[in-house]
Amino acid sequence: MDEMRSKRLERLKNYAIKICILARKYSNGFVEQVLLKQLIRSGTAPALMYAEAISAESMDDLIHKLSLALKELRESKMNIDILRDISTNPNLSLELDSMSEETNELISIFFTSIKTCKEKKKLSKSPKIKKK
Repeated sequence: MDEMRSKRLERLKNYAIKICILARKYSNGFVEQVLLKQLIRSGTAPALMYAEAISAESMDDLIHKLSLALKELRESKMNIDILRDISTNPNLSLELDSMSEETNELISIFFTSIKTCKEKKKLSKSPKIKKK
């Protein structure tokens, strides 16, 4: 695995760990429990999906797996925003602000990666110009 993929996988793993720690720490009310349980699912999924995407069998497979991870990141972002907006705990709000920023960065990374993969796929299918 190349260095960039390794760093991205590590970043996603750390993101998932932060979400799990956050959920353990703040799941004291019913609403928080429900939202944090869902955040655990959507927030840990990108690391698992990216680990799978690294060994994609084709460009289409890679794009599909990256797209699923992006979808989960967007779900996580909305969940974080809702939690932050309903929170009465200033410590939770601060941690959610940090998680929101990280989520936005990851969304941008995945969006750009998918765009790049689609462009590479188009280039590989374009007809070659023959030299005389």
